[in-house]
Amino acid sequence: MKDHQKVKFAILIAVCLILVGVFYTQVNLTNRELDKVGKFVLMTNSQKGEVAGEEVIVSPMIVNLVISNGQKKDSYFVTVDKEATALSVLEKAAQENGIMLINTKSSAGTMVQSIQGVKNGTDNQYWLYYVNGEMPMVSVDQQTVKTGDKIEFRFEKSQF
Repeated sequence: MKDHQKVKFAILIAVCLILVGVFYTQVNLTNRELDKVGKFVLMTNSQKGEVAGEEVIVSPMIVNLVISNGQKKDSYFVTVDKEATALSVLEKAAQENGIMLINTKSSAGTMVQSIQGVKNGTDNQYWLYYVNGEMPMVSVDQQTVKTGDKIEFRFEKSQF
């Protein structure tokens, strides 16, 4: 092997080792702390309360919203802030896409009454919502969401 080939080979090996080290660095994702202006500070267990690195700007959260009335299924990607609820995702999508939406509020929380003119109680069906395929046990205005979540509003017979 010629000298310049040996140097290229050595540099390639060094770069590979550096990349392996970067990709295998373990980070405890549960210790990411969000501050009020949308930045996070990465912290280690041994440094609770101390900044371990620089602040990084967090991009807005993007969630997938699916509305299915039994005959038609529409999907939207909605950009929301970190305090978003399933209801705020639906309301933002409604505002941005001209979707007619009627909600009612009670002491138990907010209930979706109608989407695009399809009303609760029609044919004994109701607007039920799911987050990542699971039906939450809280009202739609109390269910917080995180980036990557899939929120579905389905018009179907209630299980209750």
